[in-house]
Parts: sequence; structure tokens; C-alpha cells
Amino acid sequence: MNVSFRALDFVISKARRHGIRLIVSFVNNYKDFGGRPQYVEWARNAGVNVNGEDDFYTNPTLKKYYKNHVKKLMNEPRLGSRNGSFVKSLDKKHLLEIGMEGFYGDSMPKKKVNNPAGAVWRK
Repeated sequence: MNVSFRALDFVISKARRHGIRLIVSFVNNYKDFGGRPQYVEWARNAGVNVNGEDDFYTNPTLKKYYKNHVKKLMNEPRLGSRNGSFVKSLDKKHLLEIGMEGFYGDSMPKKKVNNPAGAVWRK
């Protein structure tokens, strides 16, 4: 088992022992942790025309890559109620987070159009 997964396994074990439920995000916006940039890189390496990281929310190939790994990676129901429903169809007890990180706000008004539908930035 990978060393990082041993550490995560330890945390999950301790949480379970103390009755704490965890919601672990497996996809984010940070290149250092994979996230959207990784999906874009995979698509570009496969010859898919991708404009940038914001295509993660709309590009069919990127969405397919993500859905193919949904059981391991899916914790972002903001990507669409269909994805959240898909995860719940696989595991009714799977906790989902609302994915509040990563929205564009007032400091980047031109990028706000890339926020998922219905997303509102509030301070």
C-alpha cells in the first residue's frame, strides 16, 4: 500500500473509532494535488482540444475522465446533480460535499462566467 494511503487509512480508522464521519475531497483546483489541471493534462496528452482548466466543468472528455473514476474521486456534487445522483446510485451512504472551494469571485469578474450554474460567490 502507498505510504500516503497508509496515513489516510490511519486517519479514517481513528475517525471511525471516535465516531467522526469524514468527507474527503479527491478533486480540487490545485496542480500540486492533481485536481482539474491533471484532467486537462490527460486530455491534452490524448489530443483533445482543451482551452484550459475551466473546461473541466463543460468538456465531455474531461467529464468522462472524471466520471470513470467517480467511485474513487467523486466528492464534488456541484459538477451537476446528475453526478451527485450517480454517486448516490452506487453508494446511498456516500457523503458528498458541496464543493465550495474554487469559485471565481469579485476579484476575477471576467472568470465568474465559468462558475458552475447557480453558483453564487458570497463573502
